[in-house]
Amino acid sequence: MWGTKKLKVFMKNKIYLNIYFIILLVIYLYIFIKFCFSNLFLEYYSPELLINYSAGFIRRGLLGSIFLYFNKIGINALLMIRLFNIFSFLLIVFYFIKNSIFFKIDFYFLLFPFILPYLLLCNMLGFRDYFLLLLTIPIFKLYIQKQNTLTISIINTLIIFGILSHEMFIFMVFPFVLLLLTIRKKIFEIFFLIPSFIVSIFVLINHGTLFQAQKIYAKISFLIPSNMNKTSEIPAPILALSGKLENHISYVFSLNNMGFSRGLVYLLFIFFLIFILYNFNNFLYTKSTLNVKILFVGFITSILFSIPLYYAAIDWQRFINMSLLSSFIFTFIYSKKSHKNVKQIDVFYQYFRKYLNFENKTTLYTLSLLIIVPYISLGSQKYLFSNSLIIIYQYFSKIIFSL
Repeated sequence: MWGTKKLKVFMKNKIYLNIYFIILLVIYLYIFIKFCFSNLFLEYYSPELLINYSAGFIRRGLLGSIFLYFNKIGINALLMIRLFNIFSFLLIVFYFIKNSIFFKIDFYFLLFPFILPYLLLCNMLGFRDYFLLLLTIPIFKLYIQKQNTLTISIINTLIIFGILSHEMFIFMVFPFVLLLLTIRKKIFEIFFLIPSFIVSIFVLINHGTLFQAQKIYAKISFLIPSNMNKTSEIPAPILALSGKLENHISYVFSLNNMGFSRGLVYLLFIFFLIFILYNFNNFLYTKSTLNVKILFVGFITSILFSIPLYYAAIDWQRFINMSLLSSFIFTFIYSKKSHKNVKQIDVFYQYFRKYLNFENKTTLYTLSLLIIVPYISLGSQKYLFSNSLIIIYQYFSKIIFSL
């Protein structure tokens, strides 16, 4: 009991809590600045963003073709990629801060390791994920409005651009489109997105071949800096284009990370996020108009809709984070347009009340600070798991070791 009382005093004492989050913020800024000034060519991420159409049509080839075009006219492709990643991340951070102010969300929530800093802590800022999140904003805004020929054309264009950038975008947009159409009882409007569905099928069919992977690598190999070892081996993200679809769900659960099942850590993390989102009112100040029920249902819908991604790939941390952040984006936009309760959503939300409802704000904050977050390095062990307290311990240890 003594420990519990002390913990409550700590959580209620804003001075200690402020110091805790300031330390976390400093760590995030350090990691971000370190990324900004790291080598322009990142062995995994740069080739992934340079996948292009030099070997014919292939999934994920649009952005790489754009970067190579600018490189041809004298603008360094690697520098463009770095700026592209930095500004995509910063714009998402700005968007979340702006909406957190509007909806009176406790700013501390954004600083939890599993929200905005997650891919930064996973050392995965080099991916295109935050750019894809930015694309969802105008799509959701337009789709929530009344539809006409112009808005439908723009929505399809943006969705197709996202899908050609990465097929993951299919699973970032369509769950919320279906959710919105279900709420409006206008499911037939899904036919307005037939052009997007056709492109989706075309992209998934043309996943790539080994010949295309070899040709793409030959096309971009000149961008590898002279001070780095050039090999004849095709980089993993390009080689993956020629891979066959395999069941990665059982594989991820069988991965043994220091005696822990990686799949089990992911699963517990998803359950924790569901629990937090159900009780998200505890992170809101009074008179907030954020529709927590839509947030909760949107996240579950996105996770279920994304199961094919978990089957096809092992980087589940990205898919979970994209489901979480896109759920927030959709909820921000929906809550500004509508404040009406939806019967189907209310029934679904109330069903979980006896299982998930929790009103102790102090305990929720404590859980959020101490919850195990997958795929973050634990000391010298890469891709294991961590939490905010251990992250602070780790960086203080680095300071001590450097003295």
